[in-house]
Amino acid sequence: MASLIDMLRGALTANTQQNRTYGGILSRPPYPSEQAFFNSSGVNAYASPDNAAVVSQNVTDPNMLRSLMMNEAARVWMRNNKLQPTFTPTAEQRDLLRGTAYANAPQGDVQQTLAARLLAGDPSAGTPTSEQEAFVKRLRYSMGIRP
Repeated sequence: MASLIDMLRGALTANTQQNRTYGGILSRPPYPSEQAFFNSSGVNAYASPDNAAVVSQNVTDPNMLRSLMMNEAARVWMRNNKLQPTFTPTAEQRDLLRGTAYANAPQGDVQQTLAARLLAGDPSAGTPTSEQEAFVKRLRYSMGIRP
């Protein structure tokens, strides 16, 4: 968990492009400890314990930034609203997750990852099934996001 000093530093160095809401979920710049994690891990974003979508300051492409923020906001939304996908990942999607932290993750984590990626338009989610598209439509609607 970020220290108070990290939180204050983060607030003072906020990238105004990241101080937005996505589906009612705040996005904020990373605290120094979070940025250090991003720098050392190769991870670009996460759904923080304080229910914010946090993206590395190394992400400069506006389209990638929006996609990552939407992805993480969807994760926060699903977590806070106990909205759990029930669809089955396809063989293609399992292959795309091979070599990632989600390769051996619990089924629920894989489903939420795929749903968030599909909502954000991330091609690493693979080709969605009709059941997955229906869930993402429901997620989008519940977040108040227009297609």
